[in-house]
Amino acid sequence: MPATNAWNELSPAGTDLASQIDDFMRAMKLDIRERMAIDHIWNVSQAEDGFHRGVTIHPLPNVTPITMPAGQSTFDGANTGGIMHVSQTWNTTGVMRAIMIDVVNTASAPTSQILAFYQGGTPAFTVAPNGNVFIGGTLNVVGVTNFTSNLRVAGVGSLANLHIARVGDEDTGLWWNNTDFISMVAGGVVSFTATRIGTAPHALIQESTFGTGDVGGALFSVGRNQSGGGAAGTLGLQAANGTFYFFWVDVAGKLRQHTNFPRVDGVASGDMSGTIIGGGGGGGTGTFLADNGSGAAPAYSFASNSQAGLYSVGPDDTRYTTHLNDVWGASLFAGTEIRFDVYAARIQGKGGTYGAGQGQTLILGQNQSLGKAVGVIGFTGPDNIVRYIWVSTDGKVRVGLNAPTANGSVPDASGTVVGTQT
Repeated sequence: MPATNAWNELSPAGTDLASQIDDFMRAMKLDIRERMAIDHIWNVSQAEDGFHRGVTIHPLPNVTPITMPAGQSTFDGANTGGIMHVSQTWNTTGVMRAIMIDVVNTASAPTSQILAFYQGGTPAFTVAPNGNVFIGGTLNVVGVTNFTSNLRVAGVGSLANLHIARVGDEDTGLWWNNTDFISMVAGGVVSFTATRIGTAPHALIQESTFGTGDVGGALFSVGRNQSGGGAAGTLGLQAANGTFYFFWVDVAGKLRQHTNFPRVDGVASGDMSGTIIGGGGGGGTGTFLADNGSGAAPAYSFASNSQAGLYSVGPDDTRYTTHLNDVWGASLFAGTEIRFDVYAARIQGKGGTYGAGQGQTLILGQNQSLGKAVGVIGFTGPDNIVRYIWVSTDGKVRVGLNAPTANGSVPDASGTVVGTQT
């Protein structure tokens, strides 16, 4: 509210009548009261008159900012206090602002600050005209903080001084330890790092010294869906053509691969869908070890025929089975002899067109050790006795209860001649 009279230090004039002096005195008291009452208690009581009831700062353009007098800017000894203390009670439905600064930034230097708190000449807390906030130390947040724009962290940081951590658990949090390099730290140990190799993104579970004894290496786990019947944790890899391939372990412990991941309801794909991963292929090297399996559940089988495949009876004995029956097997007999065992009721060659040459041929090679021994065919009779047939070096077909041996204990010319080569 403007004052009643404009301030006039030329009144009263020397030509004014002395009888009007009382009017000038009352006008002066009015002019002083209206101006002083803006921020001071006035005409309330002799004990309170003159005290500040508020501070209204309305400087003229480009005047020197209002500062504390030098005599009041230093506190020493055991003195306590501060530069400003504001106490106020709000009991209203209106919008209140304890401190409001409204700047129309028509033009200013890029480093201008709406609010600036310094300590010893170093900025501790500043607010730029565009709303950017700078905090020179640690920000401890109690409760929920919502950011409507970017949160940026300055400083190098270290494992002992993480950029973002929880109060009371300062060795667990986030650490930007280089350009394009952010690490998740747990208990003072880097657990996971996101970075780049060239321009390609790279996720890394880093090595470290985790301790000795009953301590493993770094672990990457993908949890299951526990809802309903459950769904396995899945690892997805994208091929060069953009197709995603998913890998998981089914409830039987088998590693599977599919272009769809298993669902709880099993509609799109179930836990037993996809392909059981075998020995790889594509020219890869190395060994793929499977369980021994059994005739009822071969270690290597097929998606369309799970009862046919290979399994191992034990050391040096591998068999092919189909429909729960062994067909043939390969084993090591007596420690040195490679044996091909046939369990099928009939061996039948499937004819084909092979050109002008011979038909299907079964050739049994010799034992080339010591004095050598011919290839032999053995037949088990109804009496469960094995009888052997071979062709001796003199061209005669022979049959005997013992097959010729390379050390000569069973001679090549032993047995009974049943025919002669012509």
